Amino acid sequence: MAAQDSRHPLKILPSKAAKALHLQVGEPVDLTRIQDASQRLLKHVRDHGYPYAEMAEPEGQIDRNNKRLHIIFRARPGPYSTFGKTTSQGLKA
Repeated sequence: MAAQDSRHPLKILPSKAAKALHLQVGEPVDLTRIQDASQRLLKHVRDHGYPYAEMAEPEGQIDRNNKRLHIIFRARPGPYSTFGKTTSQGLKA
């Protein structure tokens, strides 16, 4: 995946993606878990500098010969964004 802002390309290492997805190779296919994984990946992308990221619906490619499903997650990261110092005023703790 690559961001539109070439100064801050979006790169997710396979190990980081796997951790965010919580899916394991060889486990039974569960559509709800795949959709949940897509949302976790979206959160990961947003938490790492792309607050306007969007995810396309996950795509599946069936490999009938090997009895496998290959899932493709596509992100549209949008622009890289940073936020400055945050302060609170008003109520006292």
